[in-house]
Amino acid sequence: MKKVIMISYRFPPFAGSGVFKTLKFVKYLRDFGWEPVVISAKSSKFAPMDKTLLEEVPDKIKVFRTYSIESKVYRYLPEIVGINGKWYQTPDAFIGWLPSALFKAQEVVKNEKPNVIYSTSPPITSHLIAMLLKKKTGIPWVADFRDPWTDNMLTNYPTNFHRKIEEKIEHKIGKNADRIVFTMDHHRTHFLKKYPDVSPKKCVYINNGYDHEDFKDIKVDKSKVFTLTYVGSFYDNITPIFLLQAIKKIVEKNKINRKDFRVLFVGRKSKTCQNLIHSFGLNDVVKEIGYVSHKEAIRYMHSSSCLFFIIGLGKKSEWVYSSKIFEYIASGTPIITTVPKRSVVRDLIKETNSGIIIDTDDVNGIENALLDYYKKWKEGNLKVQPKWDVIKKYERKNLTEKLAEVFNDLKE
Repeated sequence: MKKVIMISYRFPPFAGSGVFKTLKFVKYLRDFGWEPVVISAKSSKFAPMDKTLLEEVPDKIKVFRTYSIESKVYRYLPEIVGINGKWYQTPDAFIGWLPSALFKAQEVVKNEKPNVIYSTSPPITSHLIAMLLKKKTGIPWVADFRDPWTDNMLTNYPTNFHRKIEEKIEHKIGKNADRIVFTMDHHRTHFLKKYPDVSPKKCVYINNGYDHEDFKDIKVDKSKVFTLTYVGSFYDNITPIFLLQAIKKIVEKNKINRKDFRVLFVGRKSKTCQNLIHSFGLNDVVKEIGYVSHKEAIRYMHSSSCLFFIIGLGKKSEWVYSSKIFEYIASGTPIITTVPKRSVVRDLIKETNSGIIIDTDDVNGIENALLDYYKKWKEGNLKVQPKWDVIKKYERKNLTEKLAEVFNDLKE
């Protein structure tokens, strides 16, 4: 079987959305003739853990974990003193992983003799390791950008000089990688427009998706109260404020019975979110569950009356694709989707017929959607008719086959 060395800082038992694309590739690559060998970080001060994800790593898959020199001062000092971390975190806060990972990768190449190098970001440090490894070994390299880098809507550079430094590195990755994988075609076309000397032939896109096996044998416990669930964390412009404003209006107008209406936030708790809930007087309606395992998160999706999804407002937000939305859709649970007026997620919900679409800041629209779903729930008629034939193309195994084709093309 052909071998690929996969350089991924985030790999189980690390948790979070950045883990799943790589985990599912590793899970299914053997089905398409490729044996993955993984290099990941041994531990992290910054990542949540979910040991249940280790159950999905196939038996006998070799995973090499190396130390990452990380400092809470280095990582959190910008937040503490109120400065932009990009003043010194180049390319990211995980550069301390590079020395040990590169050393181990060279050792693995010598022993395992892989046919292809694969790296995935964020963090970008993974690509730097792969680029150096390719330079030393000559092995073909595939760089996977799960998210945009220098054009990420969440990246804020303190000066144009800092941006130029990282764009220079990004350009170098584009020139040196033999193939570049993007999450959507827009990211691919934008990258090629920005760096016209990068060959379009080497750039492909492979969507995020869902794993049908994650939805097997789920114990569904439909609540006796109407339950709206948000799975994920709130941060920056991903805020519950518009949802809370809509709920407040519904409550004040007595359009719902507070005893059979609840909202669950399943993800990392935050003081900001707690304060918002309290300020709106919704402590008895809105509950923060906290971080749960991936299996438990899937169970919440299935057990809820409907799900809430948000893409925040801001520059380039219309091109944000969250892996979570595919699991939302695959659950078959009706979704209230709040997104910018132009959004790839808006198109996805329409394409799959998975729920209601509202502008992110349309409080009245959120209020009406909640009342509509609540009324249908009362009548026992709350459901959607997803287009499963369309949804199937986002299944992880099908997406892994696309990656295997990229590897095969390089080997040939």
